[in-house]
Amino acid sequence: MFELRNVYVEDKHLGEVMRALAGLLIKPPLPVPIINAQVEKGKIVTGPAGNLPDMLAEQVKTTKATIVTPEYVRQWLKAQGRAGSSSTYLIQQLIKRRLLKKTKKIGQYLVIAKSK
Repeated sequence: MFELRNVYVEDKHLGEVMRALAGLLIKPPLPVPIINAQVEKGKIVTGPAGNLPDMLAEQVKTTKATIVTPEYVRQWLKAQGRAGSSSTYLIQQLIKRRLLKKTKKIGQYLVIAKSK
């Protein structure tokens, strides 16, 4: 008898795999989604796990933005399927984490530190 561990399946093939294994396994596996997973060079790489400030910090890091505005955050939130009304809250969270700093221009924030 063997135990299969760390078996990863693309979401579009999950149904096929579960049907194929249905009659062969003693105890069928419970599918667990991996948030923000991508395959890069044959390895699974995950992003932040759904926490909006962490996800925004990751976005700023990957786009190499130097200035962040509430409109930039609003558009990013809409792309995530969220309401754009919490853009100011997210900016304040990144300021508390010392990832952003207020500038002399109203509505512009300087990226001063990169996320982990």
